[in-house]
Amino acid sequence: MDVAAVSVAIQVMTLPACYITHPKPPVDTKLGSRYCKMMELAMLCARLLNDIGSYRRELEDGKLNLVPLYVRENLACSIDESIEHIKTVVEQKGKEFVELFLSQNYGGVPRTW
Repeated sequence: MDVAAVSVAIQVMTLPACYITHPKPPVDTKLGSRYCKMMELAMLCARLLNDIGSYRRELEDGKLNLVPLYVRENLACSIDESIEHIKTVVEQKGKEFVELFLSQNYGGVPRTW
């Protein structure tokens, strides 16, 4: 899962927008770790949503992604149940992302917003 998440270009798309809205980069390691975790969660959600949307085409091409791999690991599970499980994971990770984004321990939303 770690290897697959990094292949998503979410950093290329979001970091410039973050810099435009809040140009002072985080210097504090605590704040820097917050952004690293937020990027990790964003990449994971993007990868999982991509897997849900592309599993049919990838199976036709002979490639595996998380949807059929989850079915393979959980033999009593159907494709639809696999997709529902992955959606649950995306929802959990999305909530974790929002909680981290709004967390006052890390400074919360930048004051310039």
